Amino acid sequence: IRDRDVTGVQTCALPIFPDQDAADLKFRAGQIDGLDNVKPENYQWYADNQQQGHFTLHELGPALSTNFFWFNLNTAQKADNGRKVGDPIVDPVKYAWFNNPVFRRAVSMAVDREAMIPSIFFGEAVKNWSTSTPGSKVWFTPDVVKYDFNLEESKRLLASLGWKDTNGDGFLEDTKGQTVSFTLKTNSDNKMRVGMANFVRDDLAKVGIKVTLTPVDFNTLITNIRDDKQYDAMLLGLQSGVPPDPAMGQNVWRSSGRTHYWNISQPKPTTPEEARIDGLMDTIVSSADLAVRKQAWKQVQDTVNDQAWIIWLPTQNTKLPMSNRFGNATPSAIPHRILWNIEHVFLKRQ
Repeated sequence: IRDRDVTGVQTCALPIFPDQDAADLKFRAGQIDGLDNVKPENYQWYADNQQQGHFTLHELGPALSTNFFWFNLNTAQKADNGRKVGDPIVDPVKYAWFNNPVFRRAVSMAVDREAMIPSIFFGEAVKNWSTSTPGSKVWFTPDVVKYDFNLEESKRLLASLGWKDTNGDGFLEDTKGQTVSFTLKTNSDNKMRVGMANFVRDDLAKVGIKVTLTPVDFNTLITNIRDDKQYDAMLLGLQSGVPPDPAMGQNVWRSSGRTHYWNISQPKPTTPEEARIDGLMDTIVSSADLAVRKQAWKQVQDTVNDQAWIIWLPTQNTKLPMSNRFGNATPSAIPHRILWNIEHVFLKRQ
């Protein structure tokens, strides 16, 4: 917010707003000079009002942040609460489903991402299959393994598990007669994520999987992920590291990582695939050869996606409004989007 100190020198501040809507209203009122986090539903207003508002809407392409959901594959690392070491945290029946890559692939193939983009993102998004999104000029890999929308193949995979709707209620039962269902948590204060979660619920119902949406506050989510692990599936996302290099994501990809979401802080890799990824991350952080690092990163992405540990969702296109009062303003998709070169930004003479 613009202001002047007692000497008359123009200063600036970085205000914090409770949500994107509050920040949007302040910008429209001319009380702030730029926004680095804008909802796609507001892009059109900014595009239409650039001239009269004396600002520019900078189109930066696909964001470097991501959206996805995953299933809880955590197991007990010590004996407590009646569990032995290695016992699943979630209901053992659900764990058997979640731990099957065929189930996870079927879930991924049930999600119609193409339909989600106009509905949730107002057309301002792209399909995405990695933390290296299409916005990453160096690390984006277009030909990674992916399980995109294919309703009939999703149904076929689920049927291959022996699951059928035996009671005619529209939902599948597993071979022991248990209805195939799970709860999906996301943070209640993020309308876009809640919208995606609703979309996922409706899409999975079409293949006979019952999803109960459970929005909760963000702090509860973090406790669920890192501490008590009390959830079936979780829909969140990741912000890009700076720089957006895969080496910045070791805490996500290494089996020992605290943000290795589907099974965090493993004392040793639970699966051969995770052990392989640990080795590939060693290459990524130790090699000085970009081609070698890129090849290792492609193998990491292919392995994660083949296992469908992460069910990727679209990532939005980034558009940021900034006042024309500033020179050398060159917003970037890399955080901090507006301030990254602030030492070179100047106020133009009026």
